[in-house]
Amino acid sequence: MVFEKFVVHLLDKYLSDYIENLDYKKLKVDIWSGMYYLIYYKQNFFYELFLGNVMLENLYLKPNALADLNLPVTITIGYLKKLRLQIPWKNLYTHPTKLTIDGLYVHVIPKIEVEYNAKQDEKEQYEAKMKEVEKIENLRKEKEALKNIKKIEKDNDTFGARMKLQIIQNLELSIQNIHIVYEDKTTKPNHPFAFGITLNYITFQTTNKEWIPTIIKENSPTIYKIGELNALSIYWNTNIESNSNLPRNAIIKNLQTKIAVDNNDQASKDMAYIFQPFNVKTKLIITMKPRQQNFERSMFYITIDLGHISLTLNRAQYLDILDLLEFQDHFTAKLKYIKYRPKKFDKTIQKWIFAYNAIVEEKIKPRLECYKWENIKKHLERCREYRYIYVQELTGKITNEQKQLAEELEKRLDVFNLTYIRQHAQLEYVDIDLSIRLTMLNLNIRSKINENDQEFRLISHAALPDTQIIFKRRPATSSALFLASLGSFDVFGIATDLKQSESSNNSHPVLIHSIIQPRSSNNQLENPKLLEVEFEINPLDRDSGYRMKVISQSLEIKYHAPTINKIMEFFEQDTRYNLRRVKQVAYITYTDIKHQSILFMKYNIEKTRVLDIHIDIQSSYLLLPENGVYYE
Repeated sequence: MVFEKFVVHLLDKYLSDYIENLDYKKLKVDIWSGMYYLIYYKQNFFYELFLGNVMLENLYLKPNALADLNLPVTITIGYLKKLRLQIPWKNLYTHPTKLTIDGLYVHVIPKIEVEYNAKQDEKEQYEAKMKEVEKIENLRKEKEALKNIKKIEKDNDTFGARMKLQIIQNLELSIQNIHIVYEDKTTKPNHPFAFGITLNYITFQTTNKEWIPTIIKENSPTIYKIGELNALSIYWNTNIESNSNLPRNAIIKNLQTKIAVDNNDQASKDMAYIFQPFNVKTKLIITMKPRQQNFERSMFYITIDLGHISLTLNRAQYLDILDLLEFQDHFTAKLKYIKYRPKKFDKTIQKWIFAYNAIVEEKIKPRLECYKWENIKKHLERCREYRYIYVQELTGKITNEQKQLAEELEKRLDVFNLTYIRQHAQLEYVDIDLSIRLTMLNLNIRSKINENDQEFRLISHAALPDTQIIFKRRPATSSALFLASLGSFDVFGIATDLKQSESSNNSHPVLIHSIIQPRSSNNQLENPKLLEVEFEINPLDRDSGYRMKVISQSLEIKYHAPTINKIMEFFEQDTRYNLRRVKQVAYITYTDIKHQSILFMKYNIEKTRVLDIHIDIQSSYLLLPENGVYYE
């Protein structure tokens, strides 16, 4: 199950943007028992998974697989014959990890040579837009991660790190039979040309000090790698016969036959090489921990042997290169307006209609519509709706209907708005939302001096209604919010009327009483509480490091001698108990808190972090009656 998820993650991360018709729903793996291997077949390719092996065969590339290059080209034929990944999970220390790519054939043409398809164009634009949004988000996250790094571990010796290091140490890479060609019959209609790159093979493997292939069975301070590149060539054929109209299999076969095997074998006589097939050999020495070796050796020591390289360029190739570079802007502009262009211009009026539609739709209409109030309102509603759906996605509560709606909204919004909405939603996203509410908290002090004395059984009673504590954390900004509120605070003393029930506060004198004055905000009366405390780290709406807000209402405090005397008797220390150790611990705790507070304030002053403090405390008052008891 773990390997299955790992394989699906790798396939989705590295191949889903390039390979057509990848489906992982039926992918199942059993890498430990070895009792079976599963072949998942769909159309013209299958997965083979057996004991940590993943094999994909007969795959076809998406037409927009080269979209990241931002070139006005499309893939007509993209064929991957075999891709194999071997990770020997049970024998990582005795067998190498192998990645093999065999047979990659790509035929590329200008995008304007392909018949315009509105649905396909909309899909490609949407995918390109979301890739750009994702790229911006990744860059922002990397930047924030660098800012938030407070400690770099010197020795990372976890199981995952050791396994990752072992895989890298014994990784063997093999790539062979590569042919990528660009064919253009639009730049020079009467003089089509094609240029491409071919490669026989690349190998990269681990060796010992003598550069003999080996397996590293333990963490080695130095890793030796040797690589070989065979028969790499670049060609430019002028005045060719176009292969774009040939069947798929014919184009693939033609690309296969034109791969040079070595630097002395030109696969076909009609290949005009700019770079003749040449070989490259590389030796790499990696020092894993230079510090432990007193920096006696560089972290990377690379030796590259290029051998013999032959560069040839004729006049026709040179002119083709200049024409191609000159027409790139023309291709880009033509692609922008190709959706308004009719297939054929039979009459002159059609050219004028095409020009009119292109200018109106791309220049005039967007400029006029962006200032209409109804369009501004719709745009704001789309932004709000997308923000709500994206927050639902962050919390894992999104439904299938919301996913479809989000995709429609993403097609309507541009990259700036999508990035802005996502960033603010992530900043405001709360991963921990803790709320504790206490309806009523009763604190009672009962007499233990004389349990049979009904008059002094209940010494004091405190009531704290509507108490609430809230904690929220926002991981994107490393911010936290702590809220605490107390509705009111009333303390009652010793009962003066024994005929009434002790549970009734009417017979008890009021020692402390909350005086809460309602306050207005935005012409509305608020329901204030006795005490409201807010503390926030990295607040969103303030340019400060910390924000603290304290609002307190008034308290009416009355002295009641009988209650105070009984409380003193209650807390009077018995001579049989020695609380020296408790006092010592309390003093140490107090000292630690004091030193930490001083260091905290000193650190923030040195780092010039802004502390935003707002304190509003209403005055309280104390009544001292003449005989120790207050009478109304």
